[in-house]
Amino acid sequence: MGPGSLVADGAAVDVPLTFVCDSDPTLLFAVPFVEVNQRVSDGRIANGFGNEEASCTRQAQTVTVRVIPRVMAFNPGTAVATVMLQTCNAQFQCAVTRVDTEIQLTEPGGAHIPPMARE
Repeated sequence: MGPGSLVADGAAVDVPLTFVCDSDPTLLFAVPFVEVNQRVSDGRIANGFGNEEASCTRQAQTVTVRVIPRVMAFNPGTAVATVMLQTCNAQFQCAVTRVDTEIQLTEPGGAHIPPMARE
């Protein structure tokens, strides 16, 4: 998992996630879920989640999961991410792998759009 890139000044964060489906040839698809939690100010927590769906190729593949916060925007800085990768076969027999880690949330390209000046 790479650093998250803030979108629309924290209204979302794009999290790149690289995974490999198990070598089991019956696995057809994978659904990575990402939840992000970040302390933003005065002890308040920005929280959101997102998911994608991908075919199992049994090779390393990267998807970008867009995480949308529920109430408060994300800020640049450290956050906690929980990733759950669900892999399933044609009969919807699924397995889940979970990873908890810290990630950095960054402005895209290091740029920040300043607020508009009042006239």
